[in-house]
Amino acid sequence: MLGVMQTHLCISATARAAGDPGYRTTIIRSACATRDLPDGNGGVIDATVPHAVALSELADAFATIVDAPTAWAR
Repeated sequence: MLGVMQTHLCISATARAAGDPGYRTTIIRSACATRDLPDGNGGVIDATVPHAVALSELADAFATIVDAPTAWAR
């Protein structure tokens, strides 16, 4: 199970690397987060967007995404 800051970086890299040798990672949605990101044009992307996108990408191929109550039932 993973939970830490920077969903789009640390969580994503760890879950993907764990998949290389065949581990299946469980990520607790509320135990990770990210920060607002610069959009490259002088604006800001709200943190909820990269967080949701990163979790969606990971759920597609690398991890099971769960909410905290269901994590402990596994």
